[in-house]
Amino acid sequence: MSKKIKSKSPLTIAAVFIIFFVTPIAVSYALGQQTIGGYLSPLLLLLFTWWLYKQEGKGLSELGLVIKPKNISFLFTGLVTGILLFSILILVQAFITGLQSI
Repeated sequence: MSKKIKSKSPLTIAAVFIIFFVTPIAVSYALGQQTIGGYLSPLLLLLFTWWLYKQEGKGLSELGLVIKPKNISFLFTGLVTGILLFSILILVQAFITGLQSI
């Protein structure tokens, strides 16, 4: 037996697109990316993603957004790697510009 797939109306799809993609970007630009808008935009995106998954009866665990020791270790590894690469980038830039930016 095959399941019937519920089709959404074009207005619903357009509304979800506006909420899911346009709103976080608009908030980010309206409040300034270097201020709270830069932090609020990803939080809105996470909130909208959670809401959409909740509508389908699923959770964010399907995306891997679960606090587990393995995920925490990936977070730590990513932060250390990012800090090291960013430090190397600053040093290379300083040597190229003649050590004026340090």
